[in-house]
Amino acid sequence: MAAGNGLGNMAGGDISLQSGNSATGSKGAIIFNSYTTEAMRVSSLGNIGIGTSSPTSKLGVLGNGAIGATYGAFAAPTSGLIVEGNVGIGTTAPS
Repeated sequence: MAAGNGLGNMAGGDISLQSGNSATGSKGAIIFNSYTTEAMRVSSLGNIGIGTSSPTSKLGVLGNGAIGATYGAFAAPTSGLIVEGNVGIGTTAPS
């Protein structure tokens, strides 16, 4: 493990993942692999990518997504999103 990388237990049972080099001050990414395929990444800027190794937004998802209490059991449309419940765009009180 390079200087600055590590996994440690913190007070209260939290787990801390750290990536980077404390000697040079450089930041690194935290990468989650499934065998040899990258599944998710937290970039050095704090952006989270699912299905992408170079997220440019706080959350970047390459593919489709399902959100809701029961929608996790359904396949979302290809490169689309399926949402259960009220969705508000441009309003704070969707109905």
